[in-house]
Amino acid sequence: MEVIRDVVFRLHPVGALHAREMVRQVRGFPLLAGTRGEASSDLDFLEQCLMRLSLLVSDHPEVSEIEINPLLVAPAGQPSAAVDVRVRLG
Repeated sequence: MEVIRDVVFRLHPVGALHAREMVRQVRGFPLLAGTRGEASSDLDFLEQCLMRLSLLVSDHPEVSEIEINPLLVAPAGQPSAAVDVRVRLG
């Protein structure tokens, strides 16, 4: 959603509450939640990804930047995928 400038930022560390807020503050959230009979994306998976990225930064302070673009989040029970990932060490 970066193309349409629909982004949300948080400072590290990102816990469960922050991850939940981040997902729900994206203007495109209704699309993630499922509209017009479409299945909802796996929001728990998305929140877990945000928290685990925060843990990765905690465990590896040499990581200065992580970009995942796009992260395809499927409905629960279906495989999701990070299509392109860039990690910058500093």
